[in-house]
Amino acid sequence: MISSKAKTISLIFVFLFLYSTSCSEIERGGISTSLRFLSEDCSNVHIPHNTPIPSSIIKFELSLYKDNSLVQQISVPYSPGDSYLIVDNIEPYNNYRVVIRALTKDNDIWSGYADNVPVNPKSKTFVQINLSKEKGLTCTEPMNNNRFLHDSVLLKNGGVLIFGGANLIEREYDTYKLTSIGTAEIYYPYKVEESNNVNPNVIAGTFSTLTSRMVSGRIGYIYEILSDGKILIAGGIDKASFVKNPSDFLFCLPDDVKFVYDVEIFDPEKNSFSVIARLNTPRAFAQSAVIGKKIYIIGGINTSFDCNNVSEAGINASMSVIDLTKPNSPVVSEIDIPEGGFFAFSRLKVSDDKYIFYGGNRDYALLLGPDGSIKRLNIDVADDFSGIIPQMEYFPYNFPIKIGTMYLNIGGYYKDISEPYIINISNGDKISIRKDNKYPKKSFGSAFAILNSYLVQFGGIKSLPLIPDNTISIIKSNLSDYEIINNNSVSLKRERAFASAVFINENNILVTGGLYFDAKNDGIALNLSEVYNINGIIK
Repeated sequence: MISSKAKTISLIFVFLFLYSTSCSEIERGGISTSLRFLSEDCSNVHIPHNTPIPSSIIKFELSLYKDNSLVQQISVPYSPGDSYLIVDNIEPYNNYRVVIRALTKDNDIWSGYADNVPVNPKSKTFVQINLSKEKGLTCTEPMNNNRFLHDSVLLKNGGVLIFGGANLIEREYDTYKLTSIGTAEIYYPYKVEESNNVNPNVIAGTFSTLTSRMVSGRIGYIYEILSDGKILIAGGIDKASFVKNPSDFLFCLPDDVKFVYDVEIFDPEKNSFSVIARLNTPRAFAQSAVIGKKIYIIGGINTSFDCNNVSEAGINASMSVIDLTKPNSPVVSEIDIPEGGFFAFSRLKVSDDKYIFYGGNRDYALLLGPDGSIKRLNIDVADDFSGIIPQMEYFPYNFPIKIGTMYLNIGGYYKDISEPYIINISNGDKISIRKDNKYPKKSFGSAFAILNSYLVQFGGIKSLPLIPDNTISIIKSNLSDYEIINNNSVSLKRERAFASAVFINENNILVTGGLYFDAKNDGIALNLSEVYNINGIIK
């Protein structure tokens, strides 16, 4: 049986990844591709070669060889606009050589192959024809480093910088130890011009590890994208651990933890990191804001603490201010916050010169004004809510999306996954919250990507003890409400939490890394990456 535009992907795939090119290049008859065979979770990728494939394809031929003997040959017709094709009823075998040929009306032939391809019972062979027309999730090259709790930023030259985060190094019973990652890499989703200082030898759709390492590996840091396209990174720690508890998520900083004082800048023009200043106060799991030429870093943890007693953590009742008025000689100063310290909390940008910080370990909010002043804001809680604003003790993954004059907050954690709620701000400094009955209580530790009125949520922890999720949800907001757009036939190839996601253009989102637990309950930091195409789903 042969079907087109299938909605599900099974165990074994033959993957023709079409690297993005301009329309004129396609019309001239060449699309840069490579042949791939991969398992359902996007691992075990083999790329024998890159070679042009004709644009006037009419069919594909798949040939399966067992010990150099042809055992099955399948012809798959192709029509322009097909996203992908699926072929059933392949005889199970562990070490096929699979050869694929693309045929055109003029009998032009493109071919590629891969060896040692396992085909399991009830599996399907997957042939992707065109990534740009794919309305779902597709695998890309894996990252060069396994990581989670990291970040990804779209650069002005079209590349994506992946940096920071953690890897797992050891497990002792239910305690998992993390170490920071100092390497960074860039993903190029399509051909970028040499004038943008990109290595001309870089292949689109792949990850390249930068020769310039981060000055300091970091977990629980802050970053800000500056007006000139540079990225400022500050704070954080070099190691941490967590306990996979059936009833709670316990995060801790060991006695030998080292706080990172260096403030560094990533320069996309040079593809390099450099130190520009040092913080006067250690800060991990803080929050930040940019107003004019100043970066404000609020609160954060400054001591180690035991997994079973987070209340022992030292919390900064102060704010670091990095003044970049003179970028070559920035000035770092400290401002006390009489209202008390925050950690692992959320940020809401009200305007370019006004931010509100809330959640974490406090049941009130702080307003950061244009002049750097701090004001305490009490929160009016509706009767239908739990009595206090949901807190997220360990990670600032609450993610508000603007809906007119209101904000929807999802993805938090406080002894359990937080209920979604609506934040309303009136007169610039009055805050009220009420329970949201529309968006489901879903997961925390998700990866979020936001562009214009769309927010997309990937994976996360759906239940304790730390059970990762693979679902994808899209929210579209308007002036007074929001719409939930779910496509239940599309999901992440591997359940994951604490991944990173970023729009690489108006239709495609790159999802990288994350944390996964296998059948033995061993934690695995992933290097998997996937591209989610929302074109055709959100329209």
